[in-house]
Amino acid sequence: MDNHIEASQTNTAVDPLRVIVNGTAGTGKSFVISSLKKAISSAFGDSAYRLACPTGLAAYLVKGVTLHSLFSIPTSKKLRYKPLSPAKLLELQEKFRGMRYLLIDEMSMVGRRMLAFIDARLREIFSECSDQYFGGVSVFLFGDFGQLPPVGDCPMYVNVAGDELSGDGFAAYRSFTKSVKLTIQMRQSGSALDDEKFRDALLRLRDGQTTEEDWRFFLGRVPNAIPLEERRLFDNSVHLFPTKEAVKTHNAMKLNALNRQVVTLNAVHFGNNAERAESDKAGGLDATLQVCIGAKVMLTTNMATHYGLVNGSSGIIKSIIYENDAAPPNLPKCILVEFECYSGPAFLEDMPKVVPILPLKRSWSSAGSRVCSRTQFPFQLGWALTIHKSQGMTLEKAVVELGKNEFSIGISFVAISRVKKIKTLLFKSSFDLTRLTKLKYSVRMNARLIEEQRLISLGS
Repeated sequence: MDNHIEASQTNTAVDPLRVIVNGTAGTGKSFVISSLKKAISSAFGDSAYRLACPTGLAAYLVKGVTLHSLFSIPTSKKLRYKPLSPAKLLELQEKFRGMRYLLIDEMSMVGRRMLAFIDARLREIFSECSDQYFGGVSVFLFGDFGQLPPVGDCPMYVNVAGDELSGDGFAAYRSFTKSVKLTIQMRQSGSALDDEKFRDALLRLRDGQTTEEDWRFFLGRVPNAIPLEERRLFDNSVHLFPTKEAVKTHNAMKLNALNRQVVTLNAVHFGNNAERAESDKAGGLDATLQVCIGAKVMLTTNMATHYGLVNGSSGIIKSIIYENDAAPPNLPKCILVEFECYSGPAFLEDMPKVVPILPLKRSWSSAGSRVCSRTQFPFQLGWALTIHKSQGMTLEKAVVELGKNEFSIGISFVAISRVKKIKTLLFKSSFDLTRLTKLKYSVRMNARLIEEQRLISLGS
């Protein structure tokens, strides 16, 4: 990297870098990213790089931005590339002026179609280099392919038939010629015997090589293996489930346990059958919410990434404010939520962490290209979340339900590796040895292991 920067500073002709920095959870990727940012800034200034991630939470953790906001990428599930309007192109060309390096974190969540979109957008912005991948910009990919794959897209490294955009994404991925593997784990740190066992068991789980000894080690954290007093320490811990249905069930149970007046929030809809649309289609907004004072909620959209209010941020409802004589089931004017992660200016002097959340409107096209919309508060109950949503988080404690099957390769590894030590983990229920050992027969698992061997060869 130093040689590349030095050559660039002296205007020596130098090819753009295409580097994959591969490391499992807690191996120091954030430190490497920070070091690269400092080196680039020192040589060329802050405008010479952009740091972006596929999710708001990941972007906040590394002080970056989302890929969607950086490249004006639509949030629709079926991603299609559409060239920018002349005015928007001019705006982005000015925004990217002087950029030399693009750093992308959480690469496992970036699929072939997304990578193709980034490639095409950079070629459009840097039109003088439109014949080069990524418009001649140096690109670094950070992350771990052993974590969860992209939703609704194909992993970058999988060579399967797809449409033109997907194929372009695979070709762009294969333009990466250098690879670095990080191996020293920092998240599951410690020298105690259980800490070492936990680290080793996680690495074997990641690669589908779980042993019977590992399984028995994990079973030491199921409810009937732990004293009642210790189990009670997990009563208010985050619960991780593989499905949205299980998350909703647990959240409803916790809401009822507060024994307070529950308010039903019915969204305002426009368009035929808009009220029937799933939350995914309505930009993460639910048709109906049930909340109360003291309820734990989690944002479902990025509100102020630079202040810590991102998709996945958790807070506690402090007040529900209606306008004039309005009352349920009408939507309140605003809901005051206390976010410990909030770092922006205070709205209320005596409660600096409390933020007023307003209803948000999302629009989409239904059958026949008719516009529909939903107006609702952009959060959901937050005592539990899906394992997918937890990716990138480090939790103080967690209660994990693995489910009967690994319906998405990497889900067990992601769930269990959210905590630093085995004693801060509690499995909600027991599971058979075969639940973990059958992962080694997965076609997608083996494709990933083959690709990781190829990446190792690039680094040698």
